[in-house]
Amino acid sequence: YLGQRHTAEVLPDGQIRYAGTVYKSLSAAGGAMALAVKQPGETSDRAPSTNGWFFWRVRDEKTGELVTLEEVRRQAAEGV
Repeated sequence: YLGQRHTAEVLPDGQIRYAGTVYKSLSAAGGAMALAVKQPGETSDRAPSTNGWFFWRVRDEKTGELVTLEEVRRQAAEGV
């Protein structure tokens, strides 16, 4: 995000751990990360709205490319 790499963990109960804090959704964790990585001159202390399914990405094991979690979810639903 903005040239930086961040990592989050999906916990067994479906919550997301990012930077030591547990969030109830991908979107909440994405907003927290976006807030932590402010652009120069940005002054807002409010987390931006994010769609976590499109915000977070993982490396596809087959292609090596980064794909959205939405794409992973779609492939899982299709049995790919």
